[in-house]
Amino acid sequence: MMAQNTLTQKGVQHWVEHITSNKACLPTQTLDINYEKYGAGEAELAWLDDELEIQVTPREGHDALVCLINELLQNMEEKRIAIGHFKIWVHASDCSFKMSFTTDHENNWQENIPHFNADIFTLLINLRAQAPQRILREMICESIEVLCWNVGATCLEKKSEAFHPALPVPTHRIS
Repeated sequence: MMAQNTLTQKGVQHWVEHITSNKACLPTQTLDINYEKYGAGEAELAWLDDELEIQVTPREGHDALVCLINELLQNMEEKRIAIGHFKIWVHASDCSFKMSFTTDHENNWQENIPHFNADIFTLLINLRAQAPQRILREMICESIEVLCWNVGATCLEKKSEAFHPALPVPTHRIS
């Protein structure tokens, strides 16, 4: 395993040099993938993309975000929903950051949320989880309700999309 940071040119350059100079790290045969089994697994995973604008009392952004994320994670845990990925981007006037979760997320994730003073922030949610899309939408709506009730926030859902991708069909097979 090799640690890599693709946010810097130096990090990318290190990776490119490693794969081009070390022929042993390149695969010698193609993967044998059972596309029917893979596709059946893909069909169980729904995508959810949501864009929220959240307004809170100044300096309450951190607490509001913790409330919303905690509610979503608890909901998925109670329903035993496996998370493929759960990504959150926060954009406020005084900071922007990204967080990612999987089913086995850290218990102290709240500590990674920076405090911010903006009273309005945008939240982008990208969730891939093993559940029907309807259930993911319901969980988002329930979590927004809890946020508004517990923190006194107002939320505007600007965009929302939930779907199950079609069965992947490979166009090229290399043998």
